[in-house]
Amino acid sequence: MTTHAAQLKRAELASGLGALVLGAGIGGIGAPWLGRSALAVLLVGLAVHAWGMYDKHRLERGSGAESVRFAAALYWSCWILLALLLAWLAARAFGIGRERGSAAHVRRAAFTTAAVPARQDGRSACGT
Repeated sequence: MTTHAAQLKRAELASGLGALVLGAGIGGIGAPWLGRSALAVLLVGLAVHAWGMYDKHRLERGSGAESVRFAAALYWSCWILLALLLAWLAARAFGIGRERGSAAHVRRAAFTTAAVPARQDGRSACGT
């Protein structure tokens, strides 16, 4: 591999990582406005990124260009991470891992019941 090709790959990697950090920052700032559409935005971004990765890899293989050793590892690592992200989203969509007796549910229940003390007449302080 030539030095120029390795430098080009490093620049592409830096650009991609910068886009990731930029997107995370924009998502954090825009969270109040994204609200319910955040999942749709995430899925569109995932689909566009996956297509771009696939198409770039296909074009590079077809051109016969020399490849950098770490490029293949990054390519397949990214596909694995995308698959894990999709699995996590599917699990959340179907409620897997959010059982009623989970530790997080117990902590939330303990917090909410402690925050609203009961009155002597059996009703809660909020009037219910």
